[in-house]
Amino acid sequence: MTNESVRDYLNDMSNGALLFDGLDDCLIGIAACQDGNEGDCAVYSKLKMIKHFMKSDMDYDEAVEHVEFNVECIRVSDAKNPIIVDDLGF
Repeated sequence: MTNESVRDYLNDMSNGALLFDGLDDCLIGIAACQDGNEGDCAVYSKLKMIKHFMKSDMDYDEAVEHVEFNVECIRVSDAKNPIIVDDLGF
C-alpha cells in the first residue's frame, strides 16, 4: 500500500480516523484502533517523522523533541487517534 492509498482508505472506510497534516511520507500502515473505538486508524513511523522534520532544518535532537512534545502527545477524545511506532532501534 502506498501512503496515498492508506490515506484514501482511512478517509473512505474509517470515518473519524485522525491523520497528521503534512506527514503522509511517514505513514506506514493501518491498524485496529487501540483507544476503544471501532475501526481502523493510521500508523506512523517515529523514525520517518524525525527524518521528515530534520529536512526542515532541525537537527536530530530538535526533531526528536518536536515529535515527542508536539506530535506524540496529540490525543482527541472519542476519535480514532493515530498509532506511532517507535522504530528507532533502541
